[in-house]
Amino acid sequence: MLRHLRQRERVALSLSRCLSSTTNRTRVPTDKTSQKGRGYQSDTAPQILLNQHLQDKEAEELIRGYRSWGYRHAATSPFGHSNQTSPLTEILSNSTDSELRKVLDSLYCGGIGVQFMHIPDTDKQNFITELIENRPVLSEKELIKVTETLIRCENLDSFLENKYSNLKQYGGQGAEGTVAFCELLFNLCPRNNVEDVVIAIAHRGRISLLTELLQLPYLRLLKKYGGDCEFHPDERTIGDVLSHLWQSVDLEQPAGGSVHVSLLPNPSHLEVANSVALGKVRAKQRLRKSAPHCGDNRNSPLAVLIHGDAAFTGQGVSLENAMMSKLPGYSSNGSVHLITNNLIGFTAQQGSQSSSFTAGDIGRMYDVPVISVNGLDIHSIYQAAVMAIEWRTRYQEDIIIDLQCYRLHGHNQHDEPRFTNPIMYNIVEELKPLQDRIVNELVTDQVVAEDFVKTVVAEQNAELSSAHKTCTEYIPPRMCFTGNWDQMTQAGSDLTTWQTGYSVEDLRCIGIKSTELPEGFEHHPTLNRAHINKRAKMMSTGEGIDWAMGEALAFGSLLLQGYNVRLSGEDVSRGTFSNRHVTMYDQNTGAPYTALNHLQSGQTTKVEAIDSLLSEEGVIGFEYGYSLEDPNSLVLWEAQFGDFFNPAQVIFDQFVVSGEAKWVLQSGLVSLLPHGYDGNDQTTLQPD
Repeated sequence: MLRHLRQRERVALSLSRCLSSTTNRTRVPTDKTSQKGRGYQSDTAPQILLNQHLQDKEAEELIRGYRSWGYRHAATSPFGHSNQTSPLTEILSNSTDSELRKVLDSLYCGGIGVQFMHIPDTDKQNFITELIENRPVLSEKELIKVTETLIRCENLDSFLENKYSNLKQYGGQGAEGTVAFCELLFNLCPRNNVEDVVIAIAHRGRISLLTELLQLPYLRLLKKYGGDCEFHPDERTIGDVLSHLWQSVDLEQPAGGSVHVSLLPNPSHLEVANSVALGKVRAKQRLRKSAPHCGDNRNSPLAVLIHGDAAFTGQGVSLENAMMSKLPGYSSNGSVHLITNNLIGFTAQQGSQSSSFTAGDIGRMYDVPVISVNGLDIHSIYQAAVMAIEWRTRYQEDIIIDLQCYRLHGHNQHDEPRFTNPIMYNIVEELKPLQDRIVNELVTDQVVAEDFVKTVVAEQNAELSSAHKTCTEYIPPRMCFTGNWDQMTQAGSDLTTWQTGYSVEDLRCIGIKSTELPEGFEHHPTLNRAHINKRAKMMSTGEGIDWAMGEALAFGSLLLQGYNVRLSGEDVSRGTFSNRHVTMYDQNTGAPYTALNHLQSGQTTKVEAIDSLLSEEGVIGFEYGYSLEDPNSLVLWEAQFGDFFNPAQVIFDQFVVSGEAKWVLQSGLVSLLPHGYDGNDQTTLQPD
């Protein structure tokens, strides 16, 4: 580690000399004190932020070339450099400054490659440049801690494969960098005002992340491996398979502070849990008043979405989530996307998975950084974690980390990967895992003793052996009606009627106010007859009350009782059939006005009518996640037409219908499936 630090100091000094003769350059100042306050220290490298007025034109072109195209030449693959060409290739062929090239190679073509010059914002480009050219230094204490975690992950995978050889394991061997990234990121969270993290991850490496980082008890894990249910025997649940377990825990961080981390359950359908995580985070932020357009962004909960490379590029919901990320009704103040890129699908080779250069290139579509990282380089992994939290803290936008690693076995430990990928697995056989590389570094620098690994493994084996002997006697804690649901209980079988009535006079008042507009508001003239006058007549006579009117009365009564309403879907504010008009728009200014949010003075409850993007799967998953976190809001999703729920069938099947039975998670999500008259556009009352 000390050797790496001295090398970086030499690199910094070399670059400083190369640029010392340049003039008319500006620098974006860095507050090194604030960097320390956020939980890390920068290398001693000078800040190298150059503008376009460098006197040395060759140096200017070379630096810009590396910043723009260096990622295509970076050593981010554990299988070695690939022979890539880019505009940088031609620039290098004309360059004579070998010393400057050496320095820039170290910064832009080493274990980390960053795509950021596509972002049309100079301030953001400068910010990323600063983070690249002022490398953070991982402390010995943090390095030892993360190494111990990775050793335990590898040993756990081996234990489970040996002890339960008949069960399929989806171990994280070869991709331990995923756990390392998460641990380092969590340690940075408290210093960056993040106290709450929600994780979505599929099956690969899930068990080791749950136990070694998120403290899922071995007793609970091994009880499940033995065939018993993972929940309390009194809870009405069928449980789920091993690779879908979930956990929620408070983690004390070595750098100070704590962070609450929730890892969501997931079905086998890859990527679908991500939109659920985004909705849950949005609800957390709203409850803390830190959601976008709600004011204070401090202590903003964070979504960490862990993807597989084949799934992230292949599943359409990934694009839906990306396109939601900056929309007012769906933004969650920026997410960290971590792609566990083992450079292979189930059996498909890398060239068969995507038409893009990297697995994270979707980020270029919506102007966020894409950072490719060598999963066998802990210092580059740490730099990526720092860049991720710093970017999110400053800009409240997504960032994508493409962690390039490998998969030791096939899809599971019984699968033979050489059937389809013989050359790759000849190389995999020779690769040393991340933790072995770090241990060699620490032992060489005399930071840890040579028996460090044996000591860690022996301690863990004792824990596993004890848990294995007693796990059948373990009674899991109750998980039903916890968190924000802890004031609710399951209704008894004797309760068969529900008091949902409301005062007639209060309902009449709500109905009248649902169309009251402020003075000077110029509504569409058609609404006089079809909406405003029609509702006034309903309220005066009590007759002809239709669905839209009944819905407005229901919403209003909830608002007056202290409950919020969130309604989303395609065209919901107006309604597919021009029936709702919960929000009306000034014909002169375009300004929206929601009358139900002004039923009485000092009203704090709101109805949000959010016209969604043209998405079903992503949006319904988001609303389901929102409903998990906020039982005191009525959360509704409405299809544009009733049969348009079909693209989101997996969300209904795996979450809405079965989530409570599998995972004892409560949701109050309401789905509205409107249909028009027979023959009206796409509603034909016959199979399509």
